[in-house]
Amino acid sequence: MDQFHVLNNVLTNESKYSIGGDLANFKDMMYRTPIFIQSEVINGKRIFETMEKGKDGHKKIKESYKP
Repeated sequence: MDQFHVLNNVLTNESKYSIGGDLANFKDMMYRTPIFIQSEVINGKRIFETMEKGKDGHKKIKESYKP
């Protein structure tokens, strides 16, 4: 899913998938799922982390690096 799709189809009020642009609600929705993937760029490389919900909160179960 690309950034344009997320901005136009998930975060805006005009979408059927709308969360009203409220990122706190989006984050809450993601943290309620049993498994999700988060990413960030560190030193020019995108790092994807697969997170899984456990008894003590979410923990990283997999990590992959992309250029």
